[in-house]
Amino acid sequence: MKRRTAFRPGRPCGLVLGLLLPGLVGCGAARLHFLTLEYRQLEPEGPLVHEKSAREGYFWIDENDQVRIGLRDHVANWLDSDANRTLDVSLVLDGVPADRARNYPATRRTLRGRAGDKNEHIRFASIRGIAAVWLDGPDRIRGRFRISTRYQKFSILLGWYGTQQVLVLGEFVAVRDRERTEAIVARTEADGMSRSLTEPQPTRPVPITGPAPGS
Repeated sequence: MKRRTAFRPGRPCGLVLGLLLPGLVGCGAARLHFLTLEYRQLEPEGPLVHEKSAREGYFWIDENDQVRIGLRDHVANWLDSDANRTLDVSLVLDGVPADRARNYPATRRTLRGRAGDKNEHIRFASIRGIAAVWLDGPDRIRGRFRISTRYQKFSILLGWYGTQQVLVLGEFVAVRDRERTEAIVARTEADGMSRSLTEPQPTRPVPITGPAPGS
């Protein structure tokens, strides 16, 4: 029998303290690393790995026992529009942990993301990989993932173009909040990125043991 006691009704995000990854604090937190799997050309300069961070992380469990996760960062500068930037990432994982933790094979439905700033707008969707979730109290979780994605940029002239494969490495802390999670999921599934366009693929979560990372 599954142990569901860890998923009790949650406290408001503003009352949850101590949720952090190194250098990140807030209502959940996340850090993502992007590594291009492109073998035809190397740029002479610039970072080999690009990093993005999110100051918000939310989750909830739906009626189908899916762990739905939303990560978000939004910076709006009314004095300097060039400083505005957004990041939205969602994960949908099939099956709650029976104990403290679980590994999930990632499919084409698992991850969606989009980001934008003055220089570029990008979107990405999972191809294959792995994700893991650790229960971290009744109202929060920790997670990590390593997922290959289909990655595109946006141009006014070309629309979404330049499809390439990019490896996304991430870790996050998320607190329970259904409304905020679903708002992030909706944004990541907009403009032709809906998960309903992808055939469901059954997964077989694998229990894992041991403490959560950093504990």
